Amino acid sequence: MVKKDSFVGDHTPLLKKGAAIAQHDLGVVSGKEYTGYIWLKPGTGKRAEVKVSLLFGNGKGESSTISVDSGDYKKTAFTFKASESTDKATLRIEAIDGDVFVGTVSLMPGDNINGMRKGYNCTFKGA
Repeated sequence: MVKKDSFVGDHTPLLKKGAAIAQHDLGVVSGKEYTGYIWLKPGTGKRAEVKVSLLFGNGKGESSTISVDSGDYKKTAFTFKASESTDKATLRIEAIDGDVFVGTVSLMPGDNINGMRKGYNCTFKGA
């Protein structure tokens, strides 16, 4: 975590080449599409490359490689389709070329509605 060039708040993760961060114990449903985005900025130099992976309970999964070559944060979308149902999925981000700042990351079911999970019955009343 570094304070320099923080995306939001006081600190931002800076992944050195070969380093990774992950979120574990995610629930996914076989055959369902998951969409997400990541904000990235090269840490040193003018280019960085990361591998974003959605790994299932068996450790296998899908990956997407994202390159950033601007001097500022860039938002990039990605999509995965779950090949199995599990409550043990992992979203993993690995710096594979260059160092990279990771601003924010989001992963949602593909059928989300404006960032909210579909299927919840909510009623909003005016003030």
